[in-house]
Amino acid sequence: MFSVNKSIYLLLFTVIIILAGMLFESWRLVLYPYMLVIGICIAIGLSKSIKLNRSFIWLPILTIVLLTGFFIAIDILTLDPGAHINSYIFGLSPSTAVLLLGVWPVVVLLSLVYSLTFSSAEKLEKTSPVPIKHDLKENF
Repeated sequence: MFSVNKSIYLLLFTVIIILAGMLFESWRLVLYPYMLVIGICIAIGLSKSIKLNRSFIWLPILTIVLLTGFFIAIDILTLDPGAHINSYIFGLSPSTAVLLLGVWPVVVLLSLVYSLTFSSAEKLEKTSPVPIKHDLKENF
């Protein structure tokens, strides 16, 4: 069951890991949990849509998997910078090619998909089986 409170606790835990990575000067402890933070924030933003249609859960999961995979690929490619000195992808070094041709388009496409799936209040009212109250005073 999706709960915003659980995701806030997970978000707090990952931010604590990121802070520990900053204190210990470990960029991997900063970068990889940050991918999880991005996915959690997308899941929190889509929480209403996820409750109405469970198929929207693929967006935060896909975000985490794709971005983590690309950054792991960059990490592996840059372990030995001299190994890829004569290999180019469209005139770019392999790690730069992964960043420019992989990470950036995925971020743009995921942002576009997020904006298309994030519905307005009128669309939610049309598809929701339960009436949505707009006035905050009515909710309390």
